Amino acid sequence: MEQNELRIGNWVLDEGKEVQIDGLQATGRIVVEDWTYDDGKRGIEPNGIKLTGDKIKKCGFDNSKTSTYRKGLFFIYPPGSPESDFGFGVKGIGLIRSIKYIHELQNICFILNGEEIQYTP
Repeated sequence: MEQNELRIGNWVLDEGKEVQIDGLQATGRIVVEDWTYDDGKRGIEPNGIKLTGDKIKKCGFDNSKTSTYRKGLFFIYPPGSPESDFGFGVKGIGLIRSIKYIHELQNICFILNGEEIQYTP
């Protein structure tokens, strides 16, 4: 995962633990508050948190009426097979792209409406 895919506030996996990014340094180091380093923070090597139905619900999406997850104008189609990614779309526009990780969902929602998706691990 490259630093340019991430924003402060994104959720990622670090050594199997879900953590929220608190800083992105010019050196490429990604930092979180929970650990210490020389400067009081520690750099991490993040991995994406793979989307699942439960994780999508933890982002505030609902699929109680259909198999499609919805939140406002946004919708997420479930994958067609275990190897497939979820599909992200906007009402009135249609499917925009495939998504695989929580940080991708956070970023695309932020780009489209300027608001953070609240994820609760």
